[in-house]
Amino acid sequence: MIYLCGAFSKTIMTMKRIVIPFVMAVILTGIIVSCHKGPVPNNGGNDQPTDSILPGNDSIIPGNDTIIPVSNLVTFGDTIGMLVKTYPENNHIEDVDLNDDGQPDVQFYSELVGSAGLGHDIVTTLKCKNKRIELLGDIIQQKKYLHIDSTFHSEDSIWWVIGVYHIYTCVQMAETDSVVSVTEKLALFANDANESFDETNTFMSTNVILKNWSYSFPGGTEGGDHCIIHHEYSYHDDCNYFPKEEEKYIGFKYKENQRTHLGWMKIILHYDHVELLETAIQR
Repeated sequence: MIYLCGAFSKTIMTMKRIVIPFVMAVILTGIIVSCHKGPVPNNGGNDQPTDSILPGNDSIIPGNDTIIPVSNLVTFGDTIGMLVKTYPENNHIEDVDLNDDGQPDVQFYSELVGSAGLGHDIVTTLKCKNKRIELLGDIIQQKKYLHIDSTFHSEDSIWWVIGVYHIYTCVQMAETDSVVSVTEKLALFANDANESFDETNTFMSTNVILKNWSYSFPGGTEGGDHCIIHHEYSYHDDCNYFPKEEEKYIGFKYKENQRTHLGWMKIILHYDHVELLETAIQR
């Protein structure tokens, strides 16, 4: 009996010497595994952390290959990462291929309008040639007002001559002016170098008048007892404003294959045409 107890005691001591180191080894292994970051998926079977470069951004995020959305910011005049095209001086280019696919995307169209009675002037329009191109600006509700003014004087102390002037303008000249129309339109931005924009700004695919004309014409004469009334109608060019004879940038976005490309056009608006200086679009 004493022999059996002694043998059992020796067995227990032997098991302690084996089990305790084994348990400690398991615990230590668990600690090491819990501290390991784990493999990074899709890195070619290498479980070491990788450095990922985000598309459209030079930022590097160590140990992370997850694409994080970033602000797709474009600065006017900056050509890094852009497809850039320059144009000869004093050009009269109308159709513009922005992404170099052989198809015109926008058109700068200048035409002579008017008549012998009204006079002649040049109207210049920026046209979007397809729905994939949208221009940077602000969508507004453009009001057109009618302002009526009058003058009068006497002739031969018998006749009163009254002049009535009907002025159509996009600027309210007096509180008594009436609103004759409201049109939704894009107020195109004329941007300077180093200003920036991104996809969160407002864009619209439309045609925009860069330069319009003002004109007036007589509207007829009415007569009465000792009174003559002359009518005149005037249309003012203040609904569309783009600076003339200055270098300005026009921003745009272009949708292609479920991807949006931002870009800009650098132009000078002259009296009778647009001089295109440079274009840039994200690759």
